[in-house]
Amino acid sequence: MRTSLIANISRKSLRFSGKSRVLHPNGHLITLVSNDASFMEWSAFLVHFVWVQPIIIIVGCILLLVVRPCLPSLDHRRRIADDAWTT
Repeated sequence: MRTSLIANISRKSLRFSGKSRVLHPNGHLITLVSNDASFMEWSAFLVHFVWVQPIIIIVGCILLLVVRPCLPSLDHRRRIADDAWTT
């Protein structure tokens, strides 16, 4: 994806007029293309988090609702600690 994006932008930059070539030298264009291609590559990776995060939240809530009642309560530890202080 990155290679094709760089190739397309480079091909279009060859069609610049002389005036715009003076305003945008080759080094500046290469820097812009590289930064834009890196951003597009990174955003393509991150777009999956948009649909994965709600699933992760739902699974986490279900695990909390299902597993939490099966865990031993912490109340008996609190009672033992309270009894130790009162005696």
